[in-house]
Amino acid sequence: MAMNINENVNTLRPIYDFPLPFLEDDYGSRGLVYRAIISGSRVLDIGCDTGRFGEVLRIQKNCTVDGVEPYLPAAEVAQTRLNQVSYAQLIMKNPLTA
Repeated sequence: MAMNINENVNTLRPIYDFPLPFLEDDYGSRGLVYRAIISGSRVLDIGCDTGRFGEVLRIQKNCTVDGVEPYLPAAEVAQTRLNQVSYAQLIMKNPLTA
């Protein structure tokens, strides 16, 4: 059973939310992706966690951001931040091996 949405926010925010200076990091993946996305784009965030990155794209770059998240409590938080969120547990039929 899912937690109350307020409990989700309070529990997950310290774990999954990142400080905005990470977007200014020339070597971090979030910063590289952030700079590559064109304002006004439509973005699909697979594994969106709590939707923090997508929220930044929506607000700062006027993007439409939809997300897919396999962890229900995180998906519930993301629903408050993104345009649309789907809860889905993705299963690879033939996973790649090293």
